Amino acid sequence: MNNNKMHETHEIHEFSTGINFEQRGNGWVSLGFTGQYMNSTIRDIPKAVERSIANEEFALVEGSSREQAAIIGRSVGSGNDIWSVIAVVTRGKDEVGRSAPFHRYFLCQGEHKLRVILAWWEQNNRPTFNPFDFQVLGSPHSFAGEVPPPSDLEQIEQILSLFKEQAQPQEDKEQILPLSREESVFTGQLGEQPQPQFAQGFDQQQILATSTGGTKPQTDTEEVWQFKNLPIVLDPTPQYDLYSINALAIKKCNLSKNGLPVSWAFNVEALVKPERFQIIQPASEKAVERIKRAIASTSQVKINTVNIDEAALKSALRGLINSSQVKPEAVGVIVNGVTNKEITPEYWEHLFNSQGANQGIRQKIYSPQMVKLVTLRALVLPKTLPEFLGWLNIQAGKKVNQNQMVSLQFQQAIKELFPKEKVAEGIGYLLPSLLNGKISPDGLSWLLAKNGSNSIWSYAQKQFVNDVRNDLQLIFDQYKNSKSLNFDEGNLKCQIGVWNQLIRSWQGIQRRYYKCEEYRPLAELFEEFREDDLAAYFYQVSDGLVNKKLFRRLADSQRSGYPVVFGLPIKRKETLIDVLIKFINQFVNQDIDMKILYVAPISLLILGSGWFVGSKTWQYVYANEAEKFLCEKSGSGENCPVIVLDGKAHYSFDEIKKIIPKVVNRVVEEQKQKGLLIPESTQSIEDSGSNKPGQNSDQQDIEGKVIGKLIQILGDKTLKYEDLNSTAKIEEKVKTQWVKAVYNYQVKGEIKQKITTPESPKEEECVSQIFVFCLQKNSKTEEIYSLETYLTKDINKKINPRPQQTQGSRVKIQELQEEIYS
Repeated sequence: MNNNKMHETHEIHEFSTGINFEQRGNGWVSLGFTGQYMNSTIRDIPKAVERSIANEEFALVEGSSREQAAIIGRSVGSGNDIWSVIAVVTRGKDEVGRSAPFHRYFLCQGEHKLRVILAWWEQNNRPTFNPFDFQVLGSPHSFAGEVPPPSDLEQIEQILSLFKEQAQPQEDKEQILPLSREESVFTGQLGEQPQPQFAQGFDQQQILATSTGGTKPQTDTEEVWQFKNLPIVLDPTPQYDLYSINALAIKKCNLSKNGLPVSWAFNVEALVKPERFQIIQPASEKAVERIKRAIASTSQVKINTVNIDEAALKSALRGLINSSQVKPEAVGVIVNGVTNKEITPEYWEHLFNSQGANQGIRQKIYSPQMVKLVTLRALVLPKTLPEFLGWLNIQAGKKVNQNQMVSLQFQQAIKELFPKEKVAEGIGYLLPSLLNGKISPDGLSWLLAKNGSNSIWSYAQKQFVNDVRNDLQLIFDQYKNSKSLNFDEGNLKCQIGVWNQLIRSWQGIQRRYYKCEEYRPLAELFEEFREDDLAAYFYQVSDGLVNKKLFRRLADSQRSGYPVVFGLPIKRKETLIDVLIKFINQFVNQDIDMKILYVAPISLLILGSGWFVGSKTWQYVYANEAEKFLCEKSGSGENCPVIVLDGKAHYSFDEIKKIIPKVVNRVVEEQKQKGLLIPESTQSIEDSGSNKPGQNSDQQDIEGKVIGKLIQILGDKTLKYEDLNSTAKIEEKVKTQWVKAVYNYQVKGEIKQKITTPESPKEEECVSQIFVFCLQKNSKTEEIYSLETYLTKDINKKINPRPQQTQGSRVKIQELQEEIYS
């Protein structure tokens, strides 16, 4: 039965590279390629064969062809449309003497017909490319001869036994399976395989042809991966016959299951895509190294996508970006690629970069072709959508430029052909990019606006808005129900990282002593979308107030003068008019001579001009900076308690710079008067009567000890007292360091910022005056810094501790005041 099968009649077709040619003596020269095939026996080249040729699976590197023919064999196609193809590649010349490779293809329908083609080819004197060897269209060659078996079966079995030993998992290495009957028929051997042995002339590193050149030690996992995915590169000698090479390729194909068909190359110097072969036997030692380097330089992205029709994808890309009219079939090729799970994002990235997308973005190239390419990239690779928007550089108040118009026209042309679910994937990448400044609110508005650009992404605006609404409601519900900062992110539509700062600061934002300015771009975006509630929400979060027009629209829509959005009370920003009206109300209600009302408009004008012209700089610490500092110190991670320095309870740096030196000087004087800190050297100097130099030294010694106790009390050893006496500009970091240290001291001792005491009940001062008229008088008071009192007392205690003082006892503020004024 098997003998009859091997002697059945087979039809073998052929065709050759199409050229214009001219006879020169006994030979020929090429006058140029025609772009069509010549000397063909088949009317229509099978599509699978065409695609394989287009994907350069039979191509040699330019300049690597030889006088002696290179032979390349492979199976192409799938299902009922499988063809076995052999290409014989020889070198020819053109009219000026330049060499080029010329292909003559032989093909037979069926999966295991390469040996049949080889047998016919050898029995017909191994024909090579010859433009004068004319063929009759529709008249294939017939072959019913005998197909010889491989001549080096034992050597091949030893090589493949080693391959099986390395490629199998550790626990299965002892199981060497016999050949299948089909494999035995097509390799020319029936029965059991011999026991695995190392083939003479073949070492492990040679067969591996590893990506490291065969010298780097590797783990079993790496070796298994290489056996399954990389071709076996044989030594150029001994040179095996083509049947043995074919048998080796069949066995490797069955074992590795790397997605590649039976494929081999014989007597080659360099291949364009060596990663797409099972077995390669180079023509020389130099060719071995060259091919191994080419395999090593091939990215894993390309190795994992060996069965993808890259030529079709590239052709579709070029057709879409270079043509003024969009062809639906080209879009169809891209869409099919997008839905093909074998094509990874990394491969798409490689494909777009091969057309220059990365260079166009980096160098800001805005040709129509590049604009279309980057637009299509943003659709196929959703994660690149923010990069696309940033590259287009859309700016507020400017008309749509030519680049944006080209992109919009291209989007409209493919809008109905591209799957919406793929378009929607990019929306999830927009919010993080907006908040970190990679894209602008204007760019995002251009992309999603329904009544403006009407881009292909505009239909997703509703989804974008609803996702934000969903998350804000969840954040409020979580806080309302648990009062906890440990947020469950399972139901969030947007990435948790987008809302981290909002979640951590929610309580402070709601109580209006904390702001998150990073959310302002969202406020501007939703104002563009006329989503008043969301715009007001994020203005409240970022600015702490909402402008009058937006507030009025929101209040009208909620029919409430006190609107609330997702649990956040919205507060209106006071305008100058509001302030003037408030002042007038207070002014009118004063018990004063009515004549003064005539000068009210003038006084208001003067006061208003003062508001506009004058300004005051306040010392303060940002709440988020304090939060970060305290979280780091406490080691509590992101969800530590937040303490806000609001400028009323804490001391500014200017106040600290004024108070602390005063405290130090006061304590030094007190200690000198008591004589408790005068060192022995000072006493001897005083006794000797030379006291002036000694007094300076003593002053420094006492002051140094007082400063040391001060730093110890404030609890920050990095503080430098000399910063408080410096006339140079102090860094903000140093100022913040002092403010934090003093505030911590205040918190520990429950110390208020100031104590107000009446100076004299009879003394009054005018607090509201217009020209010579005093509208309001208050009793004159004096503000005393409680910090000065407490620090003085605590430093003295550190220097002269009282032995019987009860722990935790404090002198009340009134007693301290009496002590100060006594």
